[in-house]
Amino acid sequence: MASQHYEKEFSKALLQLGQTGQATFDDFLEFFALSIRFICTPDQPIAQRLHSIVVSLSQQTEDIYLSMMETLMQWAKHTPPCDLLGPFFMNRGPKRKTNGQHFTPDEICRLIATLNGPPKPSGFTHIGDPACGSGAMMLGYEYTYNHTKYPDVIYHLQDIDIRCVYMAYIH
Repeated sequence: MASQHYEKEFSKALLQLGQTGQATFDDFLEFFALSIRFICTPDQPIAQRLHSIVVSLSQQTEDIYLSMMETLMQWAKHTPPCDLLGPFFMNRGPKRKTNGQHFTPDEICRLIATLNGPPKPSGFTHIGDPACGSGAMMLGYEYTYNHTKYPDVIYHLQDIDIRCVYMAYIH
């Protein structure tokens, strides 16, 4: 029930932005990913890019972005690991299919994680995903093999679409 509440809140916030097309969602993804990056590892280029984004936003848009960030964090806190952002991305226009972007459903990601087996009992386990999309394979692995039980898992995620990299990073 809580998951549906957060999904509705996030959808409502997207609509409140009052803009059509994917640019707003894309800008939000960049804003959120860079915010996380800056909090974890502050550096000058990230600070400058964040500043340029913030000064370009109206106060209303900035407030909505912050609300969306809070909603996503609460949603993730109250939901087992799953792809929260991918469905929004896939529904943001017909261009996804022409780009060959087809995201793997959570259930399939969990099945693949189960078939691959758990992380090594000692040392690091490296998991690569060269077309990570929104990070659903990583989330499927997290769901299947609780990360707190296996803390030494390192994910190597890549994608040709920077928006997908942002979504995976946020997840």
